[in-house]
Amino acid sequence: MLEDCDGDYLVTAVKKNQPTMVDDRQHILFADCLGHETLDKQDGRIERRRYWIQDLSDLDCNGYAALYGRQQAIRIERERQAVKTGETSREGSCALTSLTVEQAKPAQLAALIRNHW
Repeated sequence: MLEDCDGDYLVTAVKKNQPTMVDDRQHILFADCLGHETLDKQDGRIERRRYWIQDLSDLDCNGYAALYGRQQAIRIERERQAVKTGETSREGSCALTSLTVEQAKPAQLAALIRNHW
């Protein structure tokens, strides 16, 4: 069991091959959540990342955090622009963590996710 491991986790990409997690994620509202934004220029492109973090221990989440110790859900939106061509692309993803709001603030979660790659 997760509780026996004495550690925390960060699932950095909830993908379509995890249909239960994808379905669960769609019930999480990110509209009024804490947010964070970063802007980087490297490798010939400008990349803006926006993060919205939902505290799953909130009663409005119907006990979702009780499943596998989930404490926070993170919605990530990446927008990349090639400097030379101006071509842009957008990508969205979702992450889950057992870290509580007290353990990891939005900027810390963004850094953990970014450093994962």
